[in-house]
Amino acid sequence: ENIMLFDFTKANDVSQWHESSDVVRTVGKSKGALTLQKTQLFQRGIFFSLLNPQPNGAGFAGVVMPTQWNLSSYRNIEIKCRAQGANDHYKVILRHREQSPNEVAYEQFFT
Repeated sequence: ENIMLFDFTKANDVSQWHESSDVVRTVGKSKGALTLQKTQLFQRGIFFSLLNPQPNGAGFAGVVMPTQWNLSSYRNIEIKCRAQGANDHYKVILRHREQSPNEVAYEQFFT
């Protein structure tokens, strides 16, 4: 059995998604934004990112959506997306039961 967590082809808006980028740090200059692209033929979600890494290479741009799901009966996560441009490495972070960002979470990089 499958469940679709986010379907941007049917979403009315993405106002519940919030930026989570390195601008939370004093020296951060990156930017992330999620928007809907709607045409007469299709609709999709588009994530825009501008990475401005520090001299040591640190930098991140993302979006976050707080949710509450019981996914204990599922074994896999499938992400359907495509990338354009130079930024083609992404990370998904899953937190368990409202963990704070400082706690251990499940993280997976993908290209």
